[in-house]
Amino acid sequence: MFEEDAAVFMCCESNFPHLKVQYLSELITSSRAVIPAYTPPEVGALDIRSIQFEQTNGCRFVVHADRQLVSRIARISKNRTIKRDNATDCTALHLLAFCQAMGITIDPSISYYELADTVSATNALDELTWFRAGDHGGQADRWIDFALDLIDEPPFIQQSEGEEIALDVPIHRFRRNYLVMLKAAELLKTPKTKPKKRFDALLDWAADRLVVAPSALFYANIYLSPKGPKKNAYKGIGSNDFAQIKKGVRNAAWDTTFVGHVIEAVNTSTETDRVLVATADHYLQELCRFAFQLSREEQLEKALRNYWGEHDAADIADQFLRMRQCVNKHKDVSTKSMSEAITESEDALLDVLSR
Repeated sequence: MFEEDAAVFMCCESNFPHLKVQYLSELITSSRAVIPAYTPPEVGALDIRSIQFEQTNGCRFVVHADRQLVSRIARISKNRTIKRDNATDCTALHLLAFCQAMGITIDPSISYYELADTVSATNALDELTWFRAGDHGGQADRWIDFALDLIDEPPFIQQSEGEEIALDVPIHRFRRNYLVMLKAAELLKTPKTKPKKRFDALLDWAADRLVVAPSALFYANIYLSPKGPKKNAYKGIGSNDFAQIKKGVRNAAWDTTFVGHVIEAVNTSTETDRVLVATADHYLQELCRFAFQLSREEQLEKALRNYWGEHDAADIADQFLRMRQCVNKHKDVSTKSMSEAITESEDALLDVLSR
């Protein structure tokens, strides 16, 4: 059965494999990999009858997936194999099959800009064609059975045509986030500095420089706070090797750029849009949930209490709001001064490490 449009599949009640697709929904839900950026129904964001009901009422669902999941989908589509003992591989396959069945679009967001930055633009464009092939290839019934290990091979699909995208052009949002992450790393590596003092210094610095990078500040808030998880937030931060730390800082900047992309999608969505985010990275999951809370002013202080004491949370919430009002009145850092600021911040981090 070749499905050009999964909605056709859904409308055929006698043909739609409700139990299989609902089981996929439960597997994805238990992995905690998919996070709704809206208030989901009580039955859950991935309940198939709830999704079908909203779709019949004109709602459109889009899943913004991070690079890790997008790359796994591309690899599975190209190699037609999967490591069943790898949780991330399984989550990627479950997500692909579920979205095929439910007519949900998977948006690779900024994944291929990140891959171009870390590997090469050529590799990124090639991988993108295989991701598109898997996401748009149809044959939902075979993807479902392959995802549930009921058949040995996925459907045959053709590599999609290449896209003309200038992946080697730096994303300004990434550069802003990288700048903030560099400053946060510098403060973190500065000895004998208390968490609140570090974060105050970061906010003052961002306001002074007019660096508009909310998602990067959200990330730094979690990492610099006394209660936030520390493991894997900044890969290599425990080292004194500048190259290792710089690599970890760039990775953190791409994470925050992904979150920023999703927040922008939420802010530009309509009443009938249902935006979800997918990531198998537990730290990124927490960052997304936190960012969705912080994007609503009435929940700002409450969200911050998860990481700071009550008094500090109130103070930081006030600083966030004042800084937002300030930067909204000014232009962001220009591309030229951004390059200079990045060089300056890299030098400052290197200086702290050499002390």
